[in-house]
Amino acid sequence: MTSSVQSVEDIVNQALDRTKYPLRIGSIWEGSEGSTNALDLYGQTRDALLRERDWGFAKRDISLTLLKAAPPGGYNPATPWTTAYPQTPWFYEYSYPGDCLKLRSIKRAPIFLPDFTPDTELWQIASDSTQPAGQTRVILANAPQAIGVYTARVTDMTQWEPSFTEELIATLGRKLAQALGFDVQDVQADAQEEGKADVEAGQRRRG
Repeated sequence: MTSSVQSVEDIVNQALDRTKYPLRIGSIWEGSEGSTNALDLYGQTRDALLRERDWGFAKRDISLTLLKAAPPGGYNPATPWTTAYPQTPWFYEYSYPGDCLKLRSIKRAPIFLPDFTPDTELWQIASDSTQPAGQTRVILANAPQAIGVYTARVTDMTQWEPSFTEELIATLGRKLAQALGFDVQDVQADAQEEGKADVEAGQRRRG
């Protein structure tokens, strides 16, 4: 079972415990071999794991910010398409949430409550060079007043599910073992033996 974690260093040290690395780190910024490799791998490993599954704690539902809309009645010689409008054939362009790692779905805002319709809308992630630098990623959809359902980047580990924490430590441990030049298969075998011993100890206590 994963012990409690309160900092990035707690995560990294538990991951390093699953390798052959003999030391613990005091700070991920300290410059040691273990901390330097952890600094390279920690954030990308956390975000990749968040993307892999639709974790409940990372789910967000927000009203998206409208950036552009097609003209009423559509395009015609008097009102031709320009970059002031969404890319065709989409009617609406919305801002991409800054903490979004994976867009799960787009829904229309409910007009009447309660409104439990499960229908979702078609959407596309695109790039819009007319937006400010660093904000060029946008969401295109045909839903007015769209609600975005997405997986957020959650850095606050007090919000994580225990299973996510355990999986992050295990995955980070494998990546650190490889980065530090250890045999990953040996590390995995040691982890399996450790897990088996924990289960047997738990059974003895219950017995």
